[in-house]
Parts: sequence; C-alpha cells; structure tokens
Amino acid sequence: MRKLYILFIPYLFFSCSNQKQVKLPPKKIQVDNYFGQKIQDPYRYMENLEDTTLIAWLKSKNVEAEIIHSIKGRSSLLEKISGLNSKTASVSRIIRTYRDSYFYLKNDSKEESSKLFYKKSLEDTEELLYDPRRFKPNSDKEYIINYIKPSWDGLKVLISLTESDKEISEMIIIDVTTKKVFPQILDHCWPSELGGVKWLPDNTGIIYVYLPTLDKNSKEYLLNTSAVLYKIGDDSSKRKTLFSKKNNSNFPIKEEDFCEVTLKNQNDKYIFSYTSGATPYINYYYSLTNEIESKSIKWKTLYTKNELIRRFLVDGDSIIYMTSKNASNFKICKTSIESPNYKDPIVLVEEDSLATISDIAITKDGLFFVKNKNGVEAKLFHLNKNKEIKEVSLPKSSGYINVSSKGADYKDMWIEIEGWTSKRERYNFDFNNQKFISVELIKDSPKESIQNVVIEEIEIPSHDGVMVPLSIIYKKGLKKNKNNRLLINGYGAYGWSNSPYMYPQLVHWVEEGGVYAIAHVRGGGEKGSAWHKDGYKTTKPNTWKDLIACTEYLINGGYTTPSKVATWSASAGGICVGRAITERPDLYAAAMIRAGSLNLLRSENTPNGKNNVKEFGSVKDSIEFKALYNMDAYHSVKNNTHYPSVLLTAGMNDSRVPVWESAKFAARIQESSPNNTMLLSVDFEGGHSFDAAQRKRNREVADFISFALWQTGHPDYKLQD
Repeated sequence: MRKLYILFIPYLFFSCSNQKQVKLPPKKIQVDNYFGQKIQDPYRYMENLEDTTLIAWLKSKNVEAEIIHSIKGRSSLLEKISGLNSKTASVSRIIRTYRDSYFYLKNDSKEESSKLFYKKSLEDTEELLYDPRRFKPNSDKEYIINYIKPSWDGLKVLISLTESDKEISEMIIIDVTTKKVFPQILDHCWPSELGGVKWLPDNTGIIYVYLPTLDKNSKEYLLNTSAVLYKIGDDSSKRKTLFSKKNNSNFPIKEEDFCEVTLKNQNDKYIFSYTSGATPYINYYYSLTNEIESKSIKWKTLYTKNELIRRFLVDGDSIIYMTSKNASNFKICKTSIESPNYKDPIVLVEEDSLATISDIAITKDGLFFVKNKNGVEAKLFHLNKNKEIKEVSLPKSSGYINVSSKGADYKDMWIEIEGWTSKRERYNFDFNNQKFISVELIKDSPKESIQNVVIEEIEIPSHDGVMVPLSIIYKKGLKKNKNNRLLINGYGAYGWSNSPYMYPQLVHWVEEGGVYAIAHVRGGGEKGSAWHKDGYKTTKPNTWKDLIACTEYLINGGYTTPSKVATWSASAGGICVGRAITERPDLYAAAMIRAGSLNLLRSENTPNGKNNVKEFGSVKDSIEFKALYNMDAYHSVKNNTHYPSVLLTAGMNDSRVPVWESAKFAARIQESSPNNTMLLSVDFEGGHSFDAAQRKRNREVADFISFALWQTGHPDYKLQD
C-alpha cells in the first residue's frame, strides 16, 4: 500500500539466513527521568522528521524493503489479489437519502481511485457525478474521494478530497442536477474522521469541524478545533463558529477535544454538540434547531461521559440510548431530552449477560436492535409498541449486523450483514411481510465469498484464566499438524470489536493452505464495556497476553509450530503485536505491523497524542507512566535477543501515528537481531493508509502475505536466485 522512493544504488539480493541489512543509524542517547526512573532513548532524534540522517536511513530501508518484490510467488499473488477485485466493481460509502436516491463511490479496479456515482432510485440507471481527476487537473498530485454527504433533498452533494491518503481534506459541493461544481473550496477539514458533515435543514449550508492549524510540525496541530457553519455560495473563509473551547468556556472542553455538532434528522426539533476523541464516552449538549443561525446558540447539557452512553436516537422529545452504566453488555433506555432522568430512566431492553447490544435503529414499527455474542455471532431483534421483543429471522447467518433507518416517522429499515468468508450484503426489511429484500446497486453482481472452509468459534483461557474468544479459519480437509502455517491477528483498543470481515489477508492466506486466526483480545469491545476496560491503561498487558495465550493454544493444539507462525496488526494494534513479539519472541517467526503504535512512552508528543491519553494514559501520572512504559514495544526490545522477522510500514504524513514510532522500533530490532530480517517501508507521500487507493492496498496485502509465507518457509515463496 505504498509508493516507494527508490535510491538508484547497487542492490544486494540475499537469502534469509545470511541477509545483510542496511547499516544501523547512529545513536544519540537521551536520558529522561520519569518519577525517579531514568530511561535511555537512543533514537530520540528520529522524532525530528526533517533530520537528514533519519531521512537518508529511511530511504535506504525502502531500498532494502524492495527485496519483497523478489520473492518468488509474489507477482502471481498480486495478480490474484487484483483479479479478485476486478471480478466486479467495488462499491463503498453508500448513502441513501430520504427521497430514496443513492450516492456511492465505485471502483472497477482498472483505475487507481473511486468515482462518485448517483442513482435517482434503486432501479434507475446510475450517473457519474464526479471523477476526482477533475479536482485540480493541472496538479501532478493524486486526489482521492474520502468522504461524501448529500443534502437532505439529494439535490446537492458535498465531496471531500485528500491528496494521496493524507486524510486532511479539501471539500467541494456539486449541484446534482447540473453536475456543476460550486467554485468555493473549503479547507482545514477532516470529515472522514471528525464528525463528518451535516447539512442545514433547508439545505442552504453545512456544518463541519474546522482545524485551525494544518502544519504537522506545529504544537497546535489538531488542537482547538471548532464546529462551524458555512453557507453555500459564501466565500470559503466565511464561517460561523457554533461550538468551540473558546466560545463555550462554560463547558469542560480541553484543547485536544474535537468539537462537533450534529443534526440527527432534517425535521428534528433538536441539534446536538459534543466533544469527541479517543474514548467511547463523551459529553453531549443540545439546543433547538431553529437557533442554528442565531447570533449565539444556547447549549445545554444533555448528558456527561459519566452516564456511559455509547449511542442515542431521537424520538420526539426523548432520546433512546445504549448505556453500559451498571450493564457492561449494554441496555437500552429512554428519557426526556429537556428533563432527563438518568438515575431512573425507562428501561426498554435489559442487559443480556451472554451477548452485547451493538446497534439500534427506530422506525414507525418500533425499535430494532442487534445483539452480538463474542463479537462474532450477531442476531437482530424487534421491540414492538406493546413492549414485546422478538428475534427477526435474517436472510442468512451473520457475524456482523449494522442496522439503520430514516427515523421514528418512517417505516424503512435496512441492514448490512457480513462474515469472515462473505463480503457485505445489504437488505431492506419489508416489515408487513416480515422478509428481507436484497439491495444491489450493481445488478447481477456476484456474491464474493470463500468456499469450502471451516470456521471454529471458540474460547480459550488466557494467562489469568479469563476466557478469550478465538476465531479459527482454514480450508476443509486441512490436517491439524505442525506443518501448517498460521497467520494470527489481534487489535484490542478503543472498545472496537474485531467483528467478522472478509480481510484480503484472510482470503489469500487460507487459499495458500494456511490457518488464519483472530484473537479477540481485551481492550476491544467483543464482550462489552468491561472487556474494553480490561485492556485499557494499567490493564493493557491483558491485550498482548491474550494474543500470546491464543498463539500458545494453537501451537499446543497441534494446528502449527512456532517456526510457522506469523502475526499482524495495524495502528493501535501495534501495541498488541509489538509487545507479544518482544515478550515472547520464541512463539513467532514473523510479524507485520502497519502504521503501528510502538513507542507509547512518547505518544503524548504525537499530533493526536493528547487525545489518546484518554485511552492509554499520560506520562505525567506516575501510575499511568508505568503502564505506558510497559506497553511500549520500542523500550521492551532487549539487546542480543533473537526476535521474529519483522515488516513495518508507515506514512510520512500520518496524522494518527507518526512514522518515527516505526523507525525507532525498527532500529532497535535491527540492532538486537542483526542477522534477522527487519524491513521498514515508508510512503513519503502517504498517511495512515485509511484512504489509500486500491492499487496501494493490493500491493500491501501482497507484500504482507508474501513476507509471512517467505518467513514461515512456504516452498513457493522463496527468494528468487
């Protein structure tokens, strides 16, 4: 998933056993004193991304990483991956308007980036609305659509475009009827991450989050954001602040909080503001919708983060909400907006001790909600007007369900379902006839799936006896013996559930005869709010110890042997994998980490670091410092230790996890295991890779799988002579 900068210097091809790696970067030891404990940091200078020594070393590592392209079998694997995507056009970011028109991005895989398409109705012919190549056509930069939002009436659509996958965006607005682009370009925004965009009820303007500073080297980057109102046709610099730390000093807003404003439905009486960030629980405020364009909005507190509310819907003058307060697996309650009673609300659905409530939607016919057991077994339920709860029969069993509706005044309800071996499918629910109708934007498109596989959903005891869900997937007929290669994934952060999804890594690993496993480690949300808290700050060691326990189970159970085990993750999952391989290097042959969090002791100094304090902790607190030091993979590397072979990727423009975290970790691993493979590939144009184009994604998947197969001894994935 990256565009490599290659130095034209002599290049050595080598075998795994006698690989000569790029020369180690120089050490410049800095000693920090944390509460009386002195800690050495030999590569602190790498945090300066303008340091010439660092840049030269990163480029030399990029050259070294090109060895992956000389792995026999990689080229044919890349063709398979690209071919899988070309069987049918891929459709994403589907938005259905209140008039039942559809906006969506589509990529036929023959082109690098997706285009915006439109259908007046599901049965209508699609229309091409916008090709991102139209944006700044004289520029040599590549722009990708990373967010879309049509107006309530569907007559206009906002498009967010980012250069490469830098995520920070520029936004334009298109008239759907004429396909003409309004001349104003809005900048200083990140709608794909920060609250999206909300249209005014009369479709004359939009609300979005404004970032005052775009300089990633500035200490003000990603701080003091504000929710602003922009009226269509005005100069792009003309914005009205609706909610911010400066304007709303009466609320407990920190500089790192993202200030956002949302309107749930076009005709709602209320508008809401909130402070978001790296936490599932936040403070919410409300006002009357008709005050949006008043001189000053009078915000009132709806609830605080202490109410442990994960999500809510508007039902007239009330909210229906999911809360984990005294209910780790969540319960559904109802209370008044203007006179809330959180101590004794109306309880609509009690907590289920065996399954977590994961989603809710309301229609004229009542409330629909999803329960998910261990994050992998989803079921849909209906609460009718008589307060009766009945399970709704699904068109097929599913590990993941997303449910949505237009609101309490409409009958429409839709679901999206997904599994480990089948891609996302969409259905409309015909309530009167109690049946689901398939919603296909591309007619006669094949249902992509993996055939002839076995899926085991089990629980295994971790280091402390706690039962951890483990998903195991392999081809039918596979014999459980030590000849099998295993690829195991773990994440465990922010309360995010690693629910069934047809990962391309899964597809092609299984097709190559391997066992694929997903460890549902603590820190995620698979078993509710308590599961998140058990892998959070001081309890974070449970996250990687759960991954270790799952790996040991698969080895001891005869599925594989350590020399054939590879593990991978990304972003905050770097803590899970990074600490697993540094604590138990004997269990793994290889590890792949994409844009990984690997230097937690310094994470507070990253652009989004202050926000992530909410999840991981602060070095300013003596107890949380010890927790951060413990979860820091970089500082966990021991000298003269044989670690697994490692492949790291990172983006120079990453706003979430800076490239220096991967660079510092790579240097320490290479220093400790000089005879082992330590590859680092940096995209000098890219970001966190969430918005990477399809070609980049395909290449990264091919690289990860090829590397893992090479390092676990697959005969078809050796280095070419």
